[in-house]
Amino acid sequence: LALGHPALSAQLDSKITGSVAIDFAEQAINSNYVAKIDNSEIAGSLVAKNFQHPAYTFDIGINSIDLDRYLKPDWSKRFLDDAAPLDFSSLKELKLRGTLRAGALTLAKIKTSKLSAEIVAEQSSLQIEPINANFYGGTLSGSLSLSAREQPDISLRQKLANVQINQLLQDAGGEARLNGKGNLALELNAKVDSLGAWRESLAGNATITLARVSLA
Repeated sequence: LALGHPALSAQLDSKITGSVAIDFAEQAINSNYVAKIDNSEIAGSLVAKNFQHPAYTFDIGINSIDLDRYLKPDWSKRFLDDAAPLDFSSLKELKLRGTLRAGALTLAKIKTSKLSAEIVAEQSSLQIEPINANFYGGTLSGSLSLSAREQPDISLRQKLANVQINQLLQDAGGEARLNGKGNLALELNAKVDSLGAWRESLAGNATITLARVSLA
């Protein structure tokens, strides 16, 4: 199977095996699959009920994946255009519920392990809660919610505990001049009609505490 997207550096080739069962009387589709992309193995299931107004239930497990390997180097530049609209209209009809797990995941050089997230989309909203992962010697936990109603908005809550600061700064592209551990509590809210509106309306608070920190 070949996969393409404007953000990808090249077309992805994957091998997929699995099974699909269709029950026309119950209007249900049940599928199980295993996909292989390079060294990443993705296994899961997908159930769809009600052919006219489908409701999806899924489970996805990934052993490990480095997304930077497949994304264009400048993929994040699209988020610098303040005029770029943010369209979440697809959420209005989406009914979806499931779990995502990853043994190891890398994005924008930031690494996590033992990632798990519960995802629910219904009634014009998307809720990802809880989000849990191991993160640079510590832990990450939190939630992300998105409303696609008349005035779209987004809410992010994250807690980082006992994170190794120097390793995080180094992978984030900064200078690792601090040794020690830190905690971060973050609560942000914003309107999301466009990227510019998102940045202008961003509000919330952040609390940072450092423990046994020294200059490198």
